[in-house]
Order: sequence, then structure tokens, then C-alpha cells
Amino acid sequence: MPVSCNKATRIHLNILITYTHVEQTLTDLKINHKILIADLGQLEKQEQKNVALRRALYNGNKAIDVENYHTYEEVMAYLSDLASTNPLVSTKVGGTSEEGRDIVQLIISSDLNANKPVHFFDCNIHAREWISAATCIWIIDKLSSGYGSDPEITALVDQYDWKFVPISNPDGYAYTWSTDRNWRKTRIVNKNSTCIGVDVNRNFLVGFGGSGSSSDPCSEIYHGVAAFSERESSALRDLIASDNGNVKTAFSIHSYGQLWASPYGYTSQLPADYFEMIRVMGIGVGALSNTYDISSGDTIDYYYDIEGVTHSYIIEVRDKGAYGHVLIRAFPETKEQLNVLQDWSSQSVDFVDFWYLPTKIGKYSTAVQTLINMNINHKIQIADLGELERQEKQSIALRRALFNNDKAVDFENYHTYEEVMAYLSDLASTNPLVSTKVGGTSEEGRDIVQAIISSDLNANKPVLFFECNMHAREWITAATCIWIIDQITSGYGSDAEITALVDQYDWKFIPIANPDGYAYTWSNDRLWRKNRVFNNGSTCLGVDVNRNFPVGFGGSSGSSDLACSTTYSGESAFSELESRTIRDLVSADRGRVKSAISVHSYDQQWLSPYGYSIELPPEYSEMLRAMEIGVSALTATYGTQYTYDVGSGVTTDYYYEAEGVLHSYTIELRDDGTYGFLLPPDQIIPTAIETWNGIKAFVKSI
Repeated sequence: MPVSCNKATRIHLNILITYTHVEQTLTDLKINHKILIADLGQLEKQEQKNVALRRALYNGNKAIDVENYHTYEEVMAYLSDLASTNPLVSTKVGGTSEEGRDIVQLIISSDLNANKPVHFFDCNIHAREWISAATCIWIIDKLSSGYGSDPEITALVDQYDWKFVPISNPDGYAYTWSTDRNWRKTRIVNKNSTCIGVDVNRNFLVGFGGSGSSSDPCSEIYHGVAAFSERESSALRDLIASDNGNVKTAFSIHSYGQLWASPYGYTSQLPADYFEMIRVMGIGVGALSNTYDISSGDTIDYYYDIEGVTHSYIIEVRDKGAYGHVLIRAFPETKEQLNVLQDWSSQSVDFVDFWYLPTKIGKYSTAVQTLINMNINHKIQIADLGELERQEKQSIALRRALFNNDKAVDFENYHTYEEVMAYLSDLASTNPLVSTKVGGTSEEGRDIVQAIISSDLNANKPVLFFECNMHAREWITAATCIWIIDQITSGYGSDAEITALVDQYDWKFIPIANPDGYAYTWSNDRLWRKNRVFNNGSTCLGVDVNRNFPVGFGGSSGSSDLACSTTYSGESAFSELESRTIRDLVSADRGRVKSAISVHSYDQQWLSPYGYSIELPPEYSEMLRAMEIGVSALTATYGTQYTYDVGSGVTTDYYYEAEGVLHSYTIELRDDGTYGFLLPPDQIIPTAIETWNGIKAFVKSI
């Protein structure tokens, strides 16, 4: 079973225990926990009874009953019989275990000489995971018996060779039948230790000795003395290597957890092919009703990194703990609690056996406790940001896989900086209404591009100015602005309302006002806010571009002079390339800008100046009138509740005071905190539509 290392906030571990000792310790440490199985011994007795009953009643004509569990010897006899009676089937001995048992690969092929792509399966690496061997044997039976009569199976066998190692850890598997049903490792005698066995899944080269494994021979996750020190891992290595780069997919079948997982397990970095992996996992899991994630073991990391098999996955088959080998699920919330659990997992304690390793604490616990101590009323708005990020990645990847429109970008999805720039360039080259202007270049060399929509650039028409995605993590703002650009450019000439608005105004958008920060949210930290400039005298990067304008610069409200703060205002007003670019772009149209809107998220608000002063601007009544019209039209679209008030960011205060733009506003898009900055892609279009309706009504009113 793989170790899950990427859960956020609420991390559980599953423990097979001597109940009273551990349960009392967890209680004493105030570690939240839940009993999943109260009597594991009783479950084992029930399993033994069921296996025996099936054996007594079975009268099928097949070599084994594929609806039952079987010993190593019975499985080997079945494979041998199948190879001798079915011309599709052959077997290959990949190696021999420490105790002399063959590690057998079964091959199903309609033509072994055709050099077809291979689907490779390793099963039962962890001895106690009987369901993994049983599942692979059932699939073998299905393929070998269905060929020639089932068109789908026939096509799959004609297209691919199918190769299975049904029992990858034969000594450990045999031991689970003879002695200890819950044994996990091999049965090798470890030098200088009385403890036996190595975790084969931790004995591969990629990530060897890293997180999720142990150097203690008595640990369940002992990785061995060196990568490929074990006969079993060497056999799997040699079997997959023997197909000379011909492997199309490599599956490692485990239990339990009901999870389809991709690399990597040894690093937090996403693999280069992650979007393709998640597309495929989404299709497979859609048929299974399981979950899918990044949380692999060392075999598939090895298959991916060393053997170059893009489609390398672990499938954790049934169930989720009702019949698994766990009794307690614990939720560490403090460093002390986590340390105790990690000590148990890394040392050779004889009273606890971890299935999922403790990796993180609930990070919000300290903050919550402080709020409680100070009697500050609070509410947990998002309990698991990591889970939301995972879901967002899946949704983006699935949309990418399914998108087949003729437009340069999918407006129902989020896009990288490079994709957005390519779209703007394509639009400018194909639509006579559109031109682009590079206002400046970021610290890391990315262009800050303004898209201009005009039916007559020489007419000196009033300008509607928009800057979007100033705060890097606010992806919905760029997506909304891009959707509006598309609506305007595609609707001109066919939509009377849009045609009139374009003939009356020039529309100017900066879809990504903070390109370095935005790129960083894709590559490293989804919740990054600032730009990526190096700050003198500090190891902390970035300036909040929205706090780098001169109006109210360095004020005590909403900004900070600390470089490590997310609202750091910078060394001086306009110290940043991004703020200077926005300044220059808006000032280039000085006297023509009818409205300047800064698009942000989240909070569902339409805000006027001032943000730096409690004083109302002299024209506040006019601002209030216009905001009310915009918000009414926005809310009327889907019923999304927006508020309108004083309280904007620094850019709109600057547009109003320095550039004299009366109608300067910040619009904070969806939502109200359910998803926050991680608004799902399926909310892009409704967000954009309601915002556009609000903007149109507002523009017509000013």
C-alpha cells in the first residue's frame, strides 16, 4: 500500500494495534481518533470460514474458483494449467524468492512475435493484500476465456500483450496463509537483526530511503540495505525491462483505499505528464466510482522515471476500512501528537502497525486555539485547501482532455500565462477589432500585455479600462476578463448591444497584470499572491502590486512594510515593474478613460474609492448610483448576492485621484468563501456572464 503524503489539514493514519495500549495513549494525548474495526481476530475467523465454505461448495470446471482466495501453490497450478491448455497463454519465471518459490509472470498474447505494446501488472507485492492477487487472477481468466467470443476482449488482446505477476511476493504471501494473516513484507533474514523481511515496494531505486520508508529492519516499511537488494524487486525490474521500452502501461495492484494514484510518491513535484495521467485516471475512475490522486509507491515511480512508462499507476482496490486491516484512525492536530505517532511509525514498536503514515498536523489548530483563547468568534470556511487544490487540478486536466473546440482557448477552463498570451496574439492576428500592446516586462521577462478592442482607433473614443489578475492566485479574474474579451470580439456585428458598446467605447484589458506571480501559482504555489521580485535585505520574495501605488502608499490599513507579508507594499511607490506598467497604460489615455475597473476575487463586492481614507469622495452619490445599477443587473442573472460600498484597493484610488477617473471601481468576483481563490472551472462561465451583465448595465448608465 502506498503512503499518502499530500493530504492537507486533516491527516489520518490507520493503525493495526494492541488496542488498550494505543487507544489509551491516543486518549491521554487528546489525539482525535475513531475505531474502524473493533475485533480484527473475529474478521480473520470469518474470512477463514468463508474461504473453506467456498472450497467445499465449488464444483466448477475451471482449475480454480475465481470467486475465492487461493494459496500460492494453487495459483501456480492454475497458471501452469492455463498455459498448457490455452494457446494465448504462456508463463515466464522472472526470478526465485529467498525460500525458493518462483516469481511467475503470465503472458496473454495473440501473437508474441508481433512486438505489440504491453500492459504490465504487478500484484500482491504486500503479502496481506490478498484481494490484489485475486483481482489479477480474475482479470487473467476474463481475458483468456473471452478471447474469440467477446469482441471487446478480442480487440484488446489483438492490440496489446497483457503481462501479469499475480503474486510478486510469494514468500510473504505463503506466510500469510500459514502463520500471520497480516504479514506485509518478504521473509528474508536481515543481517544484524532478529527482525525478518523487507518491504518490496520500498526497495526500488527511485526515491530509495526517502519519506515513507524506514531504515529499521523491524519496521513494516523497511527498505532493505540497498535498492534492488531483494530478489522480488530485482525480478520485477528485470521483467519490465525485458520489454525494451514497449510497455504502454504499468499497474501496481494494491489494497485497500479505493484509489487510483499516479507518480510521484517520493517528491511533491508533479510529473511532466501529469495532465495526461489525470485525464486517463479520470476516465478509469469514472467507471469505478473511486477517487484518483497523486500518492504512489516506489514501483510506479520507478516504472515512470527509469522505464519511461508514462501511464504508471497504483490501483488501490476495495475497500475503505470496513474490512481492511485497521482498527484506529487518528487525526494529529499538534506537533507533540504528530511526533508520538511518527516515533511509533519509524521505530520497531511491537504494539502498533501503521497502514497510512502520519505526515502532517492539522495546520489550522494553533490559529483556531488562539481565536478560542481570545474569545474571537470564528468559523472554519474551508477545512481542506489541499483537497480543493487537488480537485481543481483534476477538473482542469479533464477539461483539457475533453476540449475539442475550434477556439484557441477553452473559456470554461483556466489557462497558463503562455496559453493566454498565445490566445491574445492569435486574436489580434485574426480579428480586425483587436490589437495588443506590450505595456512593460516583468522581473522574470514576461510581457505585460494589454488587449485593445476598437472599431476605430483613430476616433479618440472614451476608454473602458480593465486590469485583471493583479493578485496571482485570483485565477477567476483572468478567466472572466478573457471570456468578456471573447464575447465582445465575437459578438461585434451580430449582437446589436455589443456592437453599440464597441462603436461607443474603446475597451482595453490587461488580462494578467502580474505575470510572474501568476506563472508561479501554476508551477509552485497555487495560493501565491504577490509578484516574484527579490527584496533587498530579505529572503522573502514579492511585492503586493496593488499596494505599490502612491495614493495611500504605506498606510497602516491594508498594507505592510514587512517584506515577508503578503501585503508588502514595496520599497517605494511604483518600485515595481507591474505597477509602473499599469500607471503608464492608463495615463496613455489620460482624459479619455471613462471607467477603470480592477477585477479581483473573492467576496462578491463592487467597491468604490477610497480604500486608504474613511472620507467619502465628493462624487460618492454618483458612484453609488452606478454601482447599484451594475450590481442589480449582476444579481438578476443568477441570484448571486453582491454588495456595493466604499472600500476599494489602491489601484482604483489611484485611478480616481491621480488620473481623474470618476468611475473607478474594484469588483470582487465569486464566491463568498466556499471555494475562495480555488473557484472550480465549472463556475467560470456563470461568473463571467453575471459580471458581464453587470458591467454592461453599469456602462450604459454612466
